[in-house]
This record gives sequence, C-alpha cells and structure tokens, in this order.
Amino acid sequence: MTPFSAPTGEDFTLPPASLEDRILAALADVDVPMAVEDVLEVVNADGGREVSLGGVRNVLTRLAKSGKVAHPGRNQYAPAN
Repeated sequence: MTPFSAPTGEDFTLPPASLEDRILAALADVDVPMAVEDVLEVVNADGGREVSLGGVRNVLTRLAKSGKVAHPGRNQYAPAN
C-alpha cells in the first residue's frame, strides 16, 4: 500500500493500482496458501475497485505461469519463494 497525504493534511493509504499488484499484496500478507475465493475477499476489501472471481482466477493463473506466485495445489496460491 502507498501512503498518501490528502489536501486536507490527512494521511491515508491507497490500494495498489493494478489487479496484479493487489493480488500480490494480498498474498504477501499470508504464510499459508490461499484459495482463489479468499484472495478475492482480501482484494475486494482493500478499498480498490471491486473485482470478479473470474478476474482474480485469470490473474492468479498468469502469475503462477510466470513464477510470480506459487501454485502448490488445486485452487491454492501462495507467494513465490
């Protein structure tokens, strides 16, 4: 998350901009693999635009193929080591 100061002087945090960044941020906070549905829940709670299960699943598949996340089992994703 990126710290930001509003014109009023209040500090707040913006969620990562891309869905890929949001998913990587969600996975970075866990020690065990997460199901796609759990990743969706965390991403939709981060304050960014609401996304669909299919969108999260597609990005997770692409991230796993590129080696940016681990895919240790069916419907399970974790940070890459």
